[in-house]
Amino acid sequence: MMKAMLRAAAAAALLALLAAAAAWYYRVALLELAAARWAAAAGASLSPGSITRVTLSEIRLASFRTEMEGFSLSVSSASLGISWKDLLAGRHWLDAEVHAPAISWSAGGTSSGAVFYLPPLYPLKSLSVTGASAGASGGRQVLGSFKAEAGPDGISFSGARFDVSGTPLSADGSCSGAGCSFSGHAGPSAALPGRAGLRVLVHPSSATFSALLPGEGLSVRGSADAEERWSLRLSLSGKGSFPWLSGQCAGDGKGYSLQEMKGRLSCLLRAAGIPVEASLKAEKGELAFSAGASSAAATASLSGVYSLSSGRGEASLVSSGDLALPGEGMLKGLSLRVSAAGDGGRVSASGSVSAVSAEAYGFSAEGLSLEASGGSGEEAVFGGELRLGRLKAGAAEFSPVTLRASGRPEEHLLELRAEAPAGDIRLSASGSLAGAWEGEVSELSGFGLRLTRPFPARISSGGGAFSGLSLAYGAGRLEASAEYAGGRLVGLEAEARGFDIAAASAAFSHAAALAGKLDASLRLAGAYDSPEGEISVRSDGIVAGGVRLGKLRASAVLSAGRLESREAWLETPGGRLESSFSAEISPGRFPGDYYFTVVSSDTDVGFLSAFTPGVELRTALLNAGIRISRRDGALGVDGGASLSAAGLVFRGAGLKLSPVNLDLRRSADGAGVAFSGFAGAGAGWLEAEGALSAAGPALRLKAARVAFDSPYGLRGAASRADMRVSGSWESPFYAGNFELSELRFDQERWDKSPSSDGRPSAYGLDLSFSVPRNAWYRSEAGSIEGRGEIAVKKQGLGDAAVIGQVESVRGTYSYLGKPFEVKAARVNFAGRTPPDPGIYLLAAYEDRVNSIKVYFEAEGTMRYPKSRLYSEPPMEQRDIMSVMLTGRPLYALYSNGADSGQQGSSTVAAEQALAGYLSGRAGLLVRDKLDLDMLNIRMTEERRADVTVGRYLTDDLFVSYGQTLGPRGEKRVNAEYSLTKHLSLEGKTSSEGRYSTDLLFKFGVR
Repeated sequence: MMKAMLRAAAAAALLALLAAAAAWYYRVALLELAAARWAAAAGASLSPGSITRVTLSEIRLASFRTEMEGFSLSVSSASLGISWKDLLAGRHWLDAEVHAPAISWSAGGTSSGAVFYLPPLYPLKSLSVTGASAGASGGRQVLGSFKAEAGPDGISFSGARFDVSGTPLSADGSCSGAGCSFSGHAGPSAALPGRAGLRVLVHPSSATFSALLPGEGLSVRGSADAEERWSLRLSLSGKGSFPWLSGQCAGDGKGYSLQEMKGRLSCLLRAAGIPVEASLKAEKGELAFSAGASSAAATASLSGVYSLSSGRGEASLVSSGDLALPGEGMLKGLSLRVSAAGDGGRVSASGSVSAVSAEAYGFSAEGLSLEASGGSGEEAVFGGELRLGRLKAGAAEFSPVTLRASGRPEEHLLELRAEAPAGDIRLSASGSLAGAWEGEVSELSGFGLRLTRPFPARISSGGGAFSGLSLAYGAGRLEASAEYAGGRLVGLEAEARGFDIAAASAAFSHAAALAGKLDASLRLAGAYDSPEGEISVRSDGIVAGGVRLGKLRASAVLSAGRLESREAWLETPGGRLESSFSAEISPGRFPGDYYFTVVSSDTDVGFLSAFTPGVELRTALLNAGIRISRRDGALGVDGGASLSAAGLVFRGAGLKLSPVNLDLRRSADGAGVAFSGFAGAGAGWLEAEGALSAAGPALRLKAARVAFDSPYGLRGAASRADMRVSGSWESPFYAGNFELSELRFDQERWDKSPSSDGRPSAYGLDLSFSVPRNAWYRSEAGSIEGRGEIAVKKQGLGDAAVIGQVESVRGTYSYLGKPFEVKAARVNFAGRTPPDPGIYLLAAYEDRVNSIKVYFEAEGTMRYPKSRLYSEPPMEQRDIMSVMLTGRPLYALYSNGADSGQQGSSTVAAEQALAGYLSGRAGLLVRDKLDLDMLNIRMTEERRADVTVGRYLTDDLFVSYGQTLGPRGEKRVNAEYSLTKHLSLEGKTSSEGRYSTDLLFKFGVR
């Protein structure tokens, strides 16, 4: 029995061994059969591949593919490792390495059910994937590589590196039966500026996500579920690429396909400080959007709709108001209307724009209008016209300007017309646009220049070129060719022969005084930031400001970012100026290091007045042997220079100096230029001394008895002045004290004076002005003498603040044609910006015929004054106005027997009105011609004209003379001598034999 059992066991062992041997021999086929049955059980099919290696611990596979409904997986190669120890212990025992797996699924449609399902992971222990890709409906994204560890509770992975549409993505996370959690980073890339932080939570029936892009100030969060419901929240804080945009957006909806989606996104934003409301609505393949913005200066609205199924869409944009432009520019009085519509591949659009004025990048325009229309499709066409009523570019001005364009991208015409006093500009060109614009310029003329032949031109995103440009001006010629590509100037060559300088200078007022003919050449090549080349200029007859100078020679070489002179000299009737220079001109290094030298001996440089508007030099002799340099921000001087001029006039300040002596020398510490100067000013003088450095000026100016007369209606004389100039060249600071012996302000000249450009200035002020007397305000209404102290303060780009008080001394003022004597007046400046001083005025008109005094009183501020009329004896307002207009109270006009009196009153009123006119507008002209401080004309009760004139004979003595015109008219002489600020001696005499002398004490407001 025992032997039989042993034989059976041996036979079983032999059969088992034979079976194992057979299994090992047929292992690949058996495994493939088992895999096919497993795939069939899972509802999938398995395409034949190859199992390249089978051992007890490893199985290698190559080129196999599995498919199921809506899903497929193909693998280039894989390796499966078996851990027998973990297998026998009942743990996860399979380690897998997969190379280049490709996953595909069908996109679109709707679905319901679970968002996430984690299939059974047993026996997977670890998974390493390299070169994965995935895609839907034919699209494909490169995912990259990752490693994962599986266990009883799920799977975790780390070090995942993906690429989605060119954007790098890294993530770590884990999954279990309850869901997945991922965190990582994305970007930067062309589509995603900066590095964004990501976090995703996936649950069995929903998912939430969030992203943060700190550099751009952008955060996004949202959720989605198995029923295709979603929500989205977005926040912008105004950083990075969109510093002008901030706000929040929120949206909710259902459906992941745009054709089936139904939802809405609403935004509350601030764009460049302007509140904006925007919304986007989607409903079954139709998108509708709208946006609106409104500020105190402008409003704008945008709306439109688009159908995904038909490809039809339309949109419109309307805007009006003032709009800020890049470069600190502004578009004022804007009115814009644009509409567009499309159907499939055809789109048409039209629009109109108008604006009162525009300003940007140094250009300004007025009366802007644009009309344009276009369409795309089989016959794409466009057309438009831009008109500018006036265009200013620097000192050049054109009025009007018209630009027209019409045609198709393949063939179109361009036309420019600009009219200017120095000559009209005309340009005509034809071309085609297909990635780059290529065309031919057939007409180009302006300022006397004319094109001698057409020339080709090309413009693209990478550069541009033109060749064969030939312009004529009289007998002169200008020829040029240029090409720019790849950030480099391939070549620029320009040459002028017998060229009249007026052709180039006529457009610029600062250079309009230049004339003559010259030969010039320019050659450049190389990178934008370091071109190489040379320039030369020659002329045998330069005229500047009507002065014929003589020969000019200048040539320089540009290399390694520096411009070096080879020759530079100019002959003048008064001598010869020689110079040399070297300057760093690399971009981003302005001003760079430089030096220049000037050598001259008794050379008359008065012709420089042609280049300095508002400043006039007369017989200005320059003696110089000086070298001025700037290196590492420090200014250096070797040698010296002196200028002696017979006269120097500053027209803007009304300041005339004669003679003038200026001197430049090396400063004692060697860090700058020592400056000194002295000038006569009529009976007075002005001197200056200090230093000029690269950092800025450090000057002190003193003056005594200097007269001035500005075009802003202000003229007078300073008995003493002391001012210091410090700070930087960009923002100098002026501080000083001025004692004025005379000051006159003419309202009419102020009203007609040139207006400023309104731009803020960076200089600072701390100036004080003291006017003890003889400060006159003059207008058509009369003259008022005042005195007071004023301080003007300003910091940086801020507005100037005026502080102080001016009070009246004497004066007359015309109101409704009647001469009022100023009894008291004051103006208080409290430093408000813009200035709005407090005012008080009390003036009286005496009607001796009716024995009535009418008082005019005003107080409040200059912007918001309050005034009233009252009388002695007291009367109603209607009676006071009747006295002012007719010479009699209203009740007297309608009393018994008033007809004859009314006629007489009308005559008196007419005479008073005439006297008021003579004292006003006509009197202002007389005062200017006779240099009078006061002129007053009034009618006496005897209906005679009474004229009074007055003038300061010295700083302290004021004399007036009055006379009643006609036979035996009274004559009066009044003299007032100011002993101190508040004490004066006054004497009066008349032809009637009356004499008087008074010692007057003046304090406060008169």
